[in-house]
Amino acid sequence: QLAANGWARVWVPPAPRDRDAFDAFPDLRGARDLGVLIVAGRDAGATRQAVEAVSADLDDSVITVVQPARLDGATGRVEDYSVALMNRGNPGFNVEPDGSLYLSLMRSCSGWPSGVWIDPPRRSVPDGSNFQFQHWSHTFHYGLAGLAGDWRSGGIVRGGHDYNNPLIARALDAHPGDLPAATSLVEVEPASAVLTVLKPAGNPHSRMSQVEADASEGVLFRVYESAGRRTKATIRALWPLADAAATNVMEETSRPLPARNGAVELTVDPYEIASVRAALRVPANARRPAGEVAPRSEPAQPVFADYWLHNKGAAPVGYQPVTVQIKPGLVAGRGPFKLPVVVASEWTDDPAAGSVTFDAPAGWEVAPNERVFRLAAGAHLAFDATATPPTDAAGGRYFVAARVTDEAGQVHEDVVRIDYLPAGPTNGKTTDTDLRSAPLYAAVARAMKPTGGEPATQPPEDGLALDATGPELEVELIDRDVRLRAGERSSIEVRLRNLARSEIRGEAQIVSPHETWPSITPWTQGFTVAPGMTTTVTFAVEPPFDSPGGTWWALVKVMYFGRLSYTESVPIEIAAATRVETPVPA
Repeated sequence: QLAANGWARVWVPPAPRDRDAFDAFPDLRGARDLGVLIVAGRDAGATRQAVEAVSADLDDSVITVVQPARLDGATGRVEDYSVALMNRGNPGFNVEPDGSLYLSLMRSCSGWPSGVWIDPPRRSVPDGSNFQFQHWSHTFHYGLAGLAGDWRSGGIVRGGHDYNNPLIARALDAHPGDLPAATSLVEVEPASAVLTVLKPAGNPHSRMSQVEADASEGVLFRVYESAGRRTKATIRALWPLADAAATNVMEETSRPLPARNGAVELTVDPYEIASVRAALRVPANARRPAGEVAPRSEPAQPVFADYWLHNKGAAPVGYQPVTVQIKPGLVAGRGPFKLPVVVASEWTDDPAAGSVTFDAPAGWEVAPNERVFRLAAGAHLAFDATATPPTDAAGGRYFVAARVTDEAGQVHEDVVRIDYLPAGPTNGKTTDTDLRSAPLYAAVARAMKPTGGEPATQPPEDGLALDATGPELEVELIDRDVRLRAGERSSIEVRLRNLARSEIRGEAQIVSPHETWPSITPWTQGFTVAPGMTTTVTFAVEPPFDSPGGTWWALVKVMYFGRLSYTESVPIEIAAATRVETPVPA
C-alpha cells in the first residue's frame, strides 16, 4: 500500500480473550488488549492524505481496510447481519461484549419515598408486601428481529417505534368515505428520519390562551434523525403541504422550508430533533370528522379546586383556566360565618366572565348567593360572603361550596368546613392554619408514633364538632375477593356512609396494575352521599375472553373536599377461559 498509494491502513485485531471469563472492570492496558487501526504515510504530506481519506470513509460508518486475511484475526468472521431485541415499556437493557442482549424486565425502589405509605392506615398488596415489590402477575412484550446489514441500513429504530406503536384495526359497519381504499396519511423518508409527533400547530394551552388549536390552520411534524448522519428528509401527506417552516420545540421561531410537489424537504443534523410547521391543502369537499377527539371535562363533576390534595398528579382537563378559593378551610362557632372568597383567571389573552355561585346545606343562607364577575387576563376578584345557619340547625359539621364554570362547561368548586356549635361563640372562628394540609400533618405524626391509632368512626354527638382531621365519610370495602374466568362478570363494591350534617361529593377511582385496566370499569366515577345516608359505588370486573389469566389486586381511592381514603387491596384472580372444541361433522 505504501508503494502504490504512498500511505497504508493496517488493522491489528485484539488478542483472543477467554469468552467465559467475566470481569466487570477488565484490565485493557496490554499492547494487544484492544484493536488498533494503523494509518501511515511515506512522509508528512502522505500521512495527512491518509488521515483525510479515513475521515471521508467514515460517512458510511465503515472503514475499509485491504490486507492479507491472515492479519485479520477474528475480525470479519461474522456475517453482515444484525439481530435486534425490541421491547415495549421495559426499564432498561444491556449489551455484553460477547454479543449477549439483555432486557431489564422490572425495577423498583422499596425504600423512601416509593416504598413509604404516608396516608394511614398503611395499605399493601393482598399478601402484605410493599407495592414496590410487585407481587402479582406480569406480562412482558418483546420482539426479535433479524436483518441484513447493520442497525442503520436495517431501519431498526423505526422498526422499534412501529413495534411500540402498532397499527390498530377496528371492525366497523360498511360506510361511505372520502379516503381512497389504500393510501398513506403521512410518509417520512428516509427510514432514519423518524416521525414522533403529528399535531395541530400551536401551543395555546402552554400559555393559557383561549385560542383553539385547529389543524385546518396548520399542523406540526416532529422528526428526529436516528442514524447519527446528516440527512436530507422529505415529508409527504395525504394532501399537499404548503407554507412550510422550521420552528423550535415551543413553535416560537420560523424559518421557511422548500415545498415541492406538495412535499416538504429539510436537512437534519445527526440526532437532531426537528419541528416543521406546514399547512394542509385540504380539498373543499373533504368532510371534517364529527365529534371530539378527547373529552373536554373530567368524569367526576364538580372538580375540586385544590386537586393536588387528592393526589391526582397533573391538573384537571383544561388546566383550570378559572378557579375559586375559600380560605381558611375550616370555621367554627354559632355563626353567621364570614367566608373570604377569591376567583381568579389564568387566561393570558382574553377576559373571563361568569359568576360565583354557592351550594349550601338545606336551610342555610349564603349572601350574596351569586357574584357576577368579569376579569381581565390574569386578574382576580376577592370578596366576602356570609353563611347563616337556620335557627333549628343541629350541631355538627357542614360544608359550603363556592363554584365557577369555565368556558368548556366544567364546574370547579372549593369547600369550607363549618363546625356549627349552637352554644358556641356568635362569630365564626377561623382556624390559625389552613387545614387543607391537616391530613398530611396527621399522617406524618401517626407514622412517627410506634403505635398509631385510627380516628373514631362514630357520628358526632349533637352540638359537638368533629376534629379537624376526623372522619366525615366512612369507607367500607364490601368485596374482599374477586375470582372469575375470562369472559365472566364480577364487581368491586365500596359502601360510603356520610357522617357529616350535609352532602358529600367526591370521586372514587380504581388503583390497580395496568394489566387489569381493560377489565375494570369505569376507571373513575363521581359520587354523592346525602347527610346521614349510605351509598354504594360499584366497579365492574369483566376480563375479555382472550385474557391469559393471572393474579392481581385492586383498591379504591376515595377523594372528596381535599380528603383521601384508600381501601384495602382486593385480590383479583382471573382464570383463562375454558377452550371448547366444536366437533366437525363427518
